[in-house]
Amino acid sequence: MRQDEVRLKLGQVFATPLPDFARFDLERFPFSNYIIFKDDLARTFEDSRRKLSTARSFLQEHGIEPIFMLDEEGGRVSQIEAFFTPAPSPLALSENAPSRIADVYAYISSLLSKLGIDVNLFPCLDVLSEPLNPVIVTRSFGSSSEKVISCTQQAIRASRRFVSCVGKHFPGHGMTRADSHHEKPIVVTHRRELESKHLPPFKQAIQLGIDGIMVSHCQYVTLQDDTLPASLSPRVVRNFLRGTLGFEGLVITDSLDMRAVTSSIAPQGLGILGLEAGCDILLFTEFSDRLTTAFESLVEAMLMGKIDIERLEQSLERRKRILERLKLLRNLPEPDIDFDYMGTVESISKKAIRVSDPNRRLPVGEHEIALLATSDTILGKIRENVETVVIPHDVGDVSDKVLLLWMMEPLHVPQLFRHVAHMIERARLSILVTNYDALVEHIPRCGVTVITHDTSATAISRLLTILFGRAAHS
Repeated sequence: MRQDEVRLKLGQVFATPLPDFARFDLERFPFSNYIIFKDDLARTFEDSRRKLSTARSFLQEHGIEPIFMLDEEGGRVSQIEAFFTPAPSPLALSENAPSRIADVYAYISSLLSKLGIDVNLFPCLDVLSEPLNPVIVTRSFGSSSEKVISCTQQAIRASRRFVSCVGKHFPGHGMTRADSHHEKPIVVTHRRELESKHLPPFKQAIQLGIDGIMVSHCQYVTLQDDTLPASLSPRVVRNFLRGTLGFEGLVITDSLDMRAVTSSIAPQGLGILGLEAGCDILLFTEFSDRLTTAFESLVEAMLMGKIDIERLEQSLERRKRILERLKLLRNLPEPDIDFDYMGTVESISKKAIRVSDPNRRLPVGEHEIALLATSDTILGKIRENVETVVIPHDVGDVSDKVLLLWMMEPLHVPQLFRHVAHMIERARLSILVTNYDALVEHIPRCGVTVITHDTSATAISRLLTILFGRAAHS
């Protein structure tokens, strides 16, 4: 097989960020799968649609049939928020409007299809069994497998009327206290608990015909006899997901740029490990030397006969089936969606905000507050609404001030409170804003005003009004 043919085949098992094709060597790197982020899109729907259409035409002219994918979950994970109001978080939907889940995701998926998106890396099939989980939280539909199954069943069926879906993060990331973006979580959950609580949503999704499954980078002691991330483990992908569960669809890795992988696995071995494990698409969320090295190493291995060509062809065939289904969908009459999306989002967002203000101290009218936040975006929003914002380092910085604790990262809450308990005692008023009700039980009982919300853009605007009154900027 010629080198250009090898590159073209192997390009179909890589997913990368969308490059600037005017400066991109497509002959050397003929990648076929592209993950779209919010920075790749324009401020308007039409400009974004035009950009993706131009990219698709360019790739097709070069003999590549692309797949464009993104993460559009709602809540804090949205790529299209520049021109579209995201859905409330999955947790907010499941708690406040479970009967509207199908309508919401049908509407969103219809928009994604018109935009030019082929695959939504959604839904999270994770059961949130660990309240201090730092990465899943409101991305999960609930803390019981029954709740997650009920909600994701609706979401999958509705979404697949317009786009393909990839469920994640197999075999479950909801029981961890570690974030695979920063380290490799080691899961010691007993096999019985995996089988009874965390695997049922994945089994149900497979029965529904979900197009793909994304495998996490956690290490599952009860499933593995190796120390690899699950995404690269034959025990998890080939033996368990493919063998035991009988999944015949597309298997995609979580981002191979996460520390759970980069901390221990060199890029030269990534391609062979992924293919041998049983994965069909290797996802990279950064265009870097790590990506190009992984690709070039796989090209070299195939030219030297180190790659099982039959195994590779299986992956290409699975990808081809996705493309054929998408073509069929787009040739069908577009389903009619008669649904008040904005009205529903507004209603759910209102219900998803809960305020515990026993002393009736809100809204605050201070010109100066002390702020501890885990998001630079929130810091910017608060500075738009308050004349002076102090970032406190010791108790002296909060004396007789309003102390605002805005926690977007749940794992930080108990850690932070251990350090700021004295600040809370010295502050005139302490307010906690968090996106997950279950965290409230972890804070000290010392008169803290608590606001819980769903993290969507509409919720944040409303929270600013609750905090600062009619003068709040959004």
